[in-house]
Amino acid sequence: MLTQRGNYDVKHFLLYYYYGGMIYTAIKNYDRAQYFLRVCITTPALAVSHIMLEAFKKYILVSLILEGKHTESWGCPGAVTGVLVTCSAVTGVLVTCGTVTGMLVTCGPSRAAGDLWYRHGHAGDLWCLTGVLIGKIPKYASLVVTRFIKPLSQVYWDLGQAFATNCPDKVCGVINKNQETFTGDQNMGLVKQCLSALYKKNIQRLTRTFLTLSLGDVANRVQLATPQEAQKYILNMIDDGEIHASINQRDGMVVFLDNPERYNSPDMMAQLDKECDEFCSTLPSLPSGAITALQLLSYIHNKQLKELYPNLWITLRIVCTLPVTVASAERSFSKLKLIKTYLRSSMGQNRLSGLSIISINQEIGKQLTYDEVINDFASNKARRQKF
Repeated sequence: MLTQRGNYDVKHFLLYYYYGGMIYTAIKNYDRAQYFLRVCITTPALAVSHIMLEAFKKYILVSLILEGKHTESWGCPGAVTGVLVTCSAVTGVLVTCGTVTGMLVTCGPSRAAGDLWYRHGHAGDLWCLTGVLIGKIPKYASLVVTRFIKPLSQVYWDLGQAFATNCPDKVCGVINKNQETFTGDQNMGLVKQCLSALYKKNIQRLTRTFLTLSLGDVANRVQLATPQEAQKYILNMIDDGEIHASINQRDGMVVFLDNPERYNSPDMMAQLDKECDEFCSTLPSLPSGAITALQLLSYIHNKQLKELYPNLWITLRIVCTLPVTVASAERSFSKLKLIKTYLRSSMGQNRLSGLSIISINQEIGKQLTYDEVINDFASNKARRQKF
């Protein structure tokens, strides 16, 4: 908490997150950098400031670098479902993916055939969907930012769309065409890292398709200049733990391997315990102190935690339906047996069952007001009842 007095305004707030994003980018903590830059561009505003514009440019580049690192799946928050639709020159699938709903199209007026594009309903823009929605501004950003920040950063927008095609030639074309702009913005270093991330991403895609490839085939498939350059990328990715592979230097063959970790070493168990503890610290906590099983069950139900604690939810439901003690259970069944034995000859089964329930749940019956029960009974129309 800042205790010093001074003339601090939103400019200092934006600069804090902008510079923080730059620092995290410099130390290659891209997840944290993306968060800081996102906070900067989603700060409530009535106009787009230069700070927000520069933050958005770096936000796109950092997102592209992260996109190159996370390629195990689309990264969508849910499963993709949809139906095939055809609309003039566009054929695609109307999909719902978690909280994202839109059109995946395979071709378009000025788009390469075979690419997957996401048609955004707000402005009709085409977004390429490979891993994440590249450069998508969060919905909670100010309307003026959503409307005006894209035209002011069109070059970076084009770079993101070229990156999403997984084609290095298209990315190189955008970089060469706008090299002066990237250099003037002092973002050329990040742009080069985006190109490197794309090469790594394409190599990772090969590991899901092939078991063995020559270095020459790897270079051709990911559009690298020489097999030596492909070998350099593969060795760096092996050192960083991004892929698992081995290279036979004699015949120049690459063998892609599964994760060799067996998760049975003491170090790995300690790491898993640490990660579990960190994850548990982020979960909603259960109430502390002495509470009854019924109170805990009500708390879990009200907080909608039964999916998080399924075994505890089932256990508490069982506990709450059992008698408090064995003695109370024996007493209840003894009363039930006594009533059935004494009144069996003069009472119907329905009334007998009702009285048995009243006897077992006498604590609830003690809370009833007899005057109200009598008045309710007397206010009903007269009818004959066989007891």
